[in-house]
Amino acid sequence: MIHETSYEHEPELEPFIAWMEQYALYGYEESLSSRLKDQIDRWAEQGRDDVLLRAVELTELRIRAEEQNWNLVGTMLNVLETVMVQVSPSASLLASLQQLLTERRGTESAFPRNAKQHHLRYYIAVLAEARPLQELMTILEHAAREDNHSLEPLALLLYEAVVRHNVDRRNPVVQQVYSRIKEHGHPLAWLPLHRTELEQDLMLRHYNKGGGGGYGSSFGPKRRADKETRRAVEQVAARSAPSASAAYRSVHTPEEVDRLQSAVTNWREHSGGRSEAAVFDLEKLHAPVHITEELLVSLGLLCLHGSSASHVMLRSVFATRAFNLLYSAAANGGAYNDGNCNAFGRLEAWKSFAALCGAPVTADANTVLQLAGNCSWWYFDAPTPWFRQVAWDMGIACLRPDGRSLAVLASTDTD
Repeated sequence: MIHETSYEHEPELEPFIAWMEQYALYGYEESLSSRLKDQIDRWAEQGRDDVLLRAVELTELRIRAEEQNWNLVGTMLNVLETVMVQVSPSASLLASLQQLLTERRGTESAFPRNAKQHHLRYYIAVLAEARPLQELMTILEHAAREDNHSLEPLALLLYEAVVRHNVDRRNPVVQQVYSRIKEHGHPLAWLPLHRTELEQDLMLRHYNKGGGGGYGSSFGPKRRADKETRRAVEQVAARSAPSASAAYRSVHTPEEVDRLQSAVTNWREHSGGRSEAAVFDLEKLHAPVHITEELLVSLGLLCLHGSSASHVMLRSVFATRAFNLLYSAAANGGAYNDGNCNAFGRLEAWKSFAALCGAPVTADANTVLQLAGNCSWWYFDAPTPWFRQVAWDMGIACLRPDGRSLAVLASTDTD
């Protein structure tokens, strides 16, 4: 915390803080916003992380916004931080980012960030998309040389780079960081240091200059029902309770349900979503042709309650399609959140995918891939009261290699 506000050694900060005071007092004005952003761009392009951090510190110390303008100042600081990680050529960028997130803009800041949107995972995801691989390796190498550097940003940057770029696993820096995080039991160390055949067409989020962005959604509903159909299904659901055919019994444990739902946990906890997961013993050998809309409806799933087989949209898909849906749900989030970003989103997707395949908790990625190749996969949704039928419906079914076990994961979210 600083106790003086002199600009004697940083005269370029004086007009910036004056502009921020105007912003806080009078609210948005296009030319003023442009001047602030232009100055932020110049500092970032020059690698002036020290000045950018000082600008945040002085803003927190000096600026007290009118209530209606409070969010404007916070948003401008978000722009400052985002541009810094997108543009600054400083090799010590990870250390600056750590300082920004710990010593600046913490919970006691005058302008605390929205922790659901702006956090370490978010900024390193932005960094990995904005920079070529060589720059990322330089930043990673610089941070790895410091023995006291926090492990988390190293692990995040390594695996964000794996998702965004063709990382050379033989690179000494890659090996050094990987060995360190594996030695400390970091969960990301389970992930392969390359994108597997499952991960060639991932739906990656794009970040705009200074913040914002988006991704191409692949969720349902794939076939939107008309109002009459939805009303009929709702009436059936209201008159009865879900029931399962005696021919099939659920065999999952609570721990297995948690693993199955890993990719969509963020939908439930940080958005408006819900999910359902189950594993059924089909009693006798089933071929893929036996997995039908009628069979799904007979399982007694809450997500299909009220629906007849004719209402269910069931489509055979490749394992890559199932994985990409899980990945997008985990990494990119639902209606009201941005997910877990690429590194941890990828890990959560693998957890759900492995559970659907029936892989044990101790299985490595190669074991999961071998199992997945011997599974059969489907996507499904339906116009039931359970599914929101907006833009975030997803149902995945997996017939495991034994031909008797069917794993199901359904999730839905809404804005």
